[in-house]
Amino acid sequence: MKISVITVCKNADAYIEQAIQSVVNQTYPNVEYLIIDGKSSDRTLDIVNAYADKIADVVSEPDDGIYAAMNKGIRKATGDFLYFLNSDDYLVDSHVFQELANFISQQPKCEFVYGQMEMRMGKGNRTMQRIPRPVSQLKEALLSYAEGPQHAASFFGRHLFDRLGLFDETYRISADYDWFLRLAQDLEAAVCYFPRMIASCSNQGLSCRQQNLGLQECFRALNDAPIYQNEDWLKQRVQHLQQQYLNLYDNLLDAVNKPARFANSSRSNALLNKTEKLREKLRQLS
Repeated sequence: MKISVITVCKNADAYIEQAIQSVVNQTYPNVEYLIIDGKSSDRTLDIVNAYADKIADVVSEPDDGIYAAMNKGIRKATGDFLYFLNSDDYLVDSHVFQELANFISQQPKCEFVYGQMEMRMGKGNRTMQRIPRPVSQLKEALLSYAEGPQHAASFFGRHLFDRLGLFDETYRISADYDWFLRLAQDLEAAVCYFPRMIASCSNQGLSCRQQNLGLQECFRALNDAPIYQNEDWLKQRVQHLQQQYLNLYDNLLDAVNKPARFANSSRSNALLNKTEKLREKLRQLS
């Protein structure tokens, strides 16, 4: 079984070497590593070229966003399973791929495998584990955006892209979520949960820095997903949005009570007052 690893990058000289080392140090031998660079102007390519003997292909040219670059990598990849490692993320140890191969050999029908990841919070040492829900709850998990599979902890069977299509490049930061919704609709897909920590991810990435756009795109993807349009699923979506507003109130309350942790606590206080009445209405509807 060949694993193709795709790292998309641009001006990533501050952190890409750790990502590269985490791949080239894997004990599993059958790995194809592809670097898709968006024409970096810093030292990124110098760092990449230092590992040229361990990288199958390096492409450096302008592209139209992260998903255009990821699709470029998919078209070049020849592996049985594809894995996307962001340039500011890294595999947690050198045995990830070997243990994945062992897992798939025991469950050869698996077409899509997802595991666990940790999120590094800011520049400190604090991390948060992201443990996804089991396969049986995949459709429910995808309603909450964060509880389903994450691409940094997922391995994609190559032929799934032939069946479900590539990433939709009209999305700027949520095309992977849109693709996961397509996966959830595919009744033939053999989805497997691999209960292992896969990668350590930075919370300074694009999706974390532009959460408002991400939520808008996720909402759009859910609106376009046929499986979520019946009455039962629409009710669950409404209930989930209600809970998000309730959680927002709690977070704003925390911001007001602990202003030292928040740069704009006066704005939080104003938002808190506006959401207090809405909170009570939502509790009555829940």
